[in-house]
Amino acid sequence: MLVRRSILLLLCLSFSPLFAQFDRAKLRRMTPNERFSFLSEYFTSHWWEFYDSALKPDRLADYRIMQSVTHDPQTICLLRVFWCRNQQFGDFYRGRQRKAVIDTLVSIRTCAHTHGLKPEEAICWFAWCKAILEAPGIVRAQLMPKLTMEGTLYGLRLLQKLPTPNINHYHRATYDITHHLWWLAIHFFRNGEYALAIQLATLGDKFADPEKDTMKGHPFGYRFYKWQLLNLVGSCHLRLGRYDQAIGCFRRAALFAQSGHDQLRRDVSYGNMGIALDKLGQPDAARKYMEKARAAAREGKDEHPEQAARDAGPLSDIHFQLANYDKAYQFNPSTFKSLSPDNQFTIINQYLSRHWQEFYDSIQQPSRQAALFSVYRFMRSQATAPQNNCLLRVFSCRNQQSLDVSTNQKKAAVIDSLTYAHGHNLKPRKASVH
Repeated sequence: MLVRRSILLLLCLSFSPLFAQFDRAKLRRMTPNERFSFLSEYFTSHWWEFYDSALKPDRLADYRIMQSVTHDPQTICLLRVFWCRNQQFGDFYRGRQRKAVIDTLVSIRTCAHTHGLKPEEAICWFAWCKAILEAPGIVRAQLMPKLTMEGTLYGLRLLQKLPTPNINHYHRATYDITHHLWWLAIHFFRNGEYALAIQLATLGDKFADPEKDTMKGHPFGYRFYKWQLLNLVGSCHLRLGRYDQAIGCFRRAALFAQSGHDQLRRDVSYGNMGIALDKLGQPDAARKYMEKARAAAREGKDEHPEQAARDAGPLSDIHFQLANYDKAYQFNPSTFKSLSPDNQFTIINQYLSRHWQEFYDSIQQPSRQAALFSVYRFMRSQATAPQNNCLLRVFSCRNQQSLDVSTNQKKAAVIDSLTYAHGHNLKPRKASVH
């Protein structure tokens, strides 16, 4: 009997944490502001445990306790946004619950608007724009640019009127305000909406907080976002031809990286400064900065979370100048036009090899095919040398046309491509890179 009682006691003690994570009475005694701050911190600290709640059911019990004692609109919004981003978004990215996530964000946004909660409403607008961009088919493609532009501008106007101290509660994992501003700034930069990207990135830079934006277990933090946002503003000015302003932003980014002993990011910013100085017609001033970036490119330390090299005025320009075409993150039309035929051949060969399967699969996806072949058509328009033209035509023949030679028209196209080289006396060659 004593042994049985001892076992029962041990079992009760071992399972007691499942029911003692929260002091319900203590949580109820808190003021709404205290409860909001406490729960925001709690969600951030235990984000991954909630995310893996199938393995830790006690976290879901905690959440139900929070719901039972929460009645103020601000904390209710916090709980709902947390549940949406921590629980529903897992299925969202696996292609499930997409409409449910978007409907939830609209519902929370409406609740926040009703109770005059401007930061909550703004962040839900941003999260909604991000969600519809990441869930093709939920919104008609023709409406997407208009809806995301209007939603982002509306959220931006709400935030721009608020003093920075009012934003302090919205950095942690649930709202993650800096992340949303950064993500949308990158999106609009990529789509050529530089003025809007500057507004978003500037606000993100203003709000970025060294303590609250750095969260244990989360890959990106204050130093990542701050450096990216500074470079992004500079890259927008660079695209708009405002070279002096671009240099100022890149200099701030370089100094910020240096303050954290981050040599790679500092040198990427120096490279961007060099590009801007060169555009200003100051090649001698540009050279010393370009050399630093070239050194970073040669080292090739891509284990850094180097998304900025891809997204914000990139190190790929330096790679192109070094002829490191396999390390250049994206096809660069202006640089391609300026290269010699031999170097163009190398770029074409490596680009088509790297994307062979994507081109091949695009036959069944006309919309994807159109996007891929915009680069191919540009290469064809610029590749005046016969050997480059031949390379592109053989690629089209082997990757696309040879899949279906059942019609006389297809047979004629394949034969025409294969006889082109003979007509121009082209023999096997190996491209030299200078």
